[in-house]
Amino acid sequence: MINKNIFNKIILYINIFFVILILVIYLASKINPEKIGYFSLITLLYHPVLLVNLFFIVYWILFKRTYFLISTVVVIFGLDHLQKKIQIFGINKNIEGQVKIISFNTRNFVNNGWDKKNREILKDEFTKLLDYEKADIICLQEFSDLENKTIKQNYFSYNSLGTTILTNKKIINSNIIDLKSNKSNNCIYVDIILNNDTLRIYNMHLESIQINEKDNLIQKIQKINEGNKIRVNQIEIINQNISNSPHPVILCGDMNDSPHSYAYNKMTTNLNDAFTKSGYGFGTTFKYIIPLRIDYIFHEKNLISHNFKSIKTKISDHKLIKCDIKLKN
Repeated sequence: MINKNIFNKIILYINIFFVILILVIYLASKINPEKIGYFSLITLLYHPVLLVNLFFIVYWILFKRTYFLISTVVVIFGLDHLQKKIQIFGINKNIEGQVKIISFNTRNFVNNGWDKKNREILKDEFTKLLDYEKADIICLQEFSDLENKTIKQNYFSYNSLGTTILTNKKIINSNIIDLKSNKSNNCIYVDIILNNDTLRIYNMHLESIQINEKDNLIQKIQKINEGNKIRVNQIEIINQNISNSPHPVILCGDMNDSPHSYAYNKMTTNLNDAFTKSGYGFGTTFKYIIPLRIDYIFHEKNLISHNFKSIKTKISDHKLIKCDIKLKN
């Protein structure tokens, strides 16, 4: 049998390896994938590496060893990463003058298959959802059902390549931002009148990974790496447009990237993430091998968000996300 002290020494070395690994992940989220390429892929390991470090904290506490401090320190050091995925204290308030915002990738209503009957069922579910939520601003991705009677009767709309903004406020300006994509991914914005102010609402659908079952591991890694680079360029284009906006900005959409990515860090340089400001619980928005957070509502720092929630539906493999936003007094 292995001596207990030798066994714990082996465990300690493994612990140190995972401590170094999570520190590398923290570093990778700050480095442009265009400069170091595949290095950015390591951020995808954040969740399992975090869980391993949490395991070591518990393990060393149970054995009454001070080694638990090794993982504890690095987890605390990266607390901002943890807060991008989990929030303990949500902010739930109803304030006069706030607007309710929804962002939702509907997956073109093919979550149950492409046949017309199933799509119509999901479209009906979506209509009921709109009636129930009564949102002021709705940003949709992979959506093309503009002939929906509820939409035509209750909302002004602006659409490009399935990226759609619906609002019950008057639209006074609208435009498309060229993301230089060969696919249907794009970004649009509208200016709306809110009380005595004007808000600019952006809706984005950034580069998808486009992995399929036939791809081998190398092909999957190459596609993920290429997608990371493209999204960074798309974020830079959007950020440049936002910097020239004469109005306060809200940005919604499917970013197809995690909150531990370089692209997310670039986006939150001047914008707040509504989930980290007013969310509660786990922020995952997409069903995959592991649950991911790739859908967001961002807003300028002179806006306040409340009541952020993510809602699972039958309509899509994405969750609907929503929050209330108000201008600071």
